[in-house]
Amino acid sequence: MDVLEAILKRRSVREYDDRVIPDEVLTKLRAALRAAPSACNFQPWKFVFIHDAALRQQVAAACKKQVWMADAPL
Repeated sequence: MDVLEAILKRRSVREYDDRVIPDEVLTKLRAALRAAPSACNFQPWKFVFIHDAALRQQVAAACKKQVWMADAPL
């Protein structure tokens, strides 16, 4: 797949399974996120993993009421 094809086939996910994400998968995910490239290697991002469903609802409401994101398991 080339870049143009990837852009044209992209999609926005707004429905999630309610399966718990295993710790070993989260460990790999965190490693991949830390290794992602950034301009000048500044790595200006912060990642927050929220397990608590009520807190996810609050965060989703604060994010311009995009409540669909609270349905994700993490």
